[in-house]
Amino acid sequence: MSDFTEDELVKHFFRTGSAAAASVMAVALLTLAASDADDGTFADTGTEVTNAGGYERANNANTGGGASNTTDPLDANWTATAGGDGQTDNASAITFGTATGNWGTVAAIALCNNATWGAGEVYFHTAVDTSKAVNTDDTAEFAIGALTITFA
Repeated sequence: MSDFTEDELVKHFFRTGSAAAASVMAVALLTLAASDADDGTFADTGTEVTNAGGYERANNANTGGGASNTTDPLDANWTATAGGDGQTDNASAITFGTATGNWGTVAAIALCNNATWGAGEVYFHTAVDTSKAVNTDDTAEFAIGALTITFA
């Protein structure tokens, strides 16, 4: 969890502010892992893949405004918690466009509140289990259930 997300949670639960629901939950591919202090520019430690070769962040769009109910589009993109496990994962595949050039070796990901390369704030970040080079004509994808977020 990023410092930004931690601050938003403190405001929501312990201060008079309230954390706004995400309208964008974009997945950024990183060649160098982010730190908690990074934002969407990754100026601290993380490095997003090249802003070329057809790369765009994949937006697992949250268009419902945040209320959790069975008709909210949020629920179509992320699974509900089960039995108090504090966990959600992607309910649909997250697919990036086909690379028209080499993007580099993906070593980590970040979930951001902006779909534009180098913009926004980071909500969550993690290393991937296995680094993978994304080269011309490759399509990066996270299968259903491959991105799991756990609050423990």
